[in-house]
Amino acid sequence: HDVNVVNCVLDGSEGVDTGTGGLVGKAPNAEIYNCSVDVKIDFPKNYCGMVAGYMETNASIHDCIAKGTITAVGGAQRFGGIVGGMIRVGGSVTNCISLTEITVGICGGGIVGHANKDASSAQSKLGNVVRNCIAWNPKIEAKGQRRDQYSSGGVVGYTATDNILQDCYRRPDMVFIQNQDYEDGNAKYPKNYIVLEDQPNADEEHPLSVPGDHSTSHEFYWHGKAAAAGETASDVARKLGWNESIWDLSGDIPALKNL
Repeated sequence: HDVNVVNCVLDGSEGVDTGTGGLVGKAPNAEIYNCSVDVKIDFPKNYCGMVAGYMETNASIHDCIAKGTITAVGGAQRFGGIVGGMIRVGGSVTNCISLTEITVGICGGGIVGHANKDASSAQSKLGNVVRNCIAWNPKIEAKGQRRDQYSSGGVVGYTATDNILQDCYRRPDMVFIQNQDYEDGNAKYPKNYIVLEDQPNADEEHPLSVPGDHSTSHEFYWHGKAAAAGETASDVARKLGWNESIWDLSGDIPALKNL
């Protein structure tokens, strides 16, 4: 990797340009791991994540925790609890947890906002990986989520259907809202038309399937699976086999031991 980011703690406020992250902006050939981010970001442009804004080719993020808030200024879009956009080949986000509250125009995801090329086709052959992650976000709100624009999701907002999407869980009481500020009956901005529901794993041999007719829309979200009622985030991490030499799972929320 060209860049390694490890054993970092960030606590504060951030945000200026497209592709901003709480820890790093654009991450080309980077490995980011064992990092904790707790920031408040008010952001007027696209692609924003609590750890990274963009993930470039062959970048990886693993064993990180993100807290805080990301709030769109105006109609800013493609926000994620870990990464704003995975828009190049071969990126991966694994064994990460986000407790971030997200308010976005369109295309918000508990872990990743946008995991595709910037195109209408959902079959972009990126081969990106989102695996073993926990979307423990208390709330994701998309204020301007049109049916013909990039969707929002509990784990990934908008994904290539052949990305590797495996074994991710979301908070069972996650608040997931679209278009509460629009008038009833607005056909372009229907309220809460995307519903949180469990979805199977996906990969190139078993492409993601989203219910309904999406031939003219951009609705390729992935919600993963809801944790069981009463399960803590640490219970989920144990179920996913997170490495307990890295993670302290004694409390309700996983914590990194070396920070």
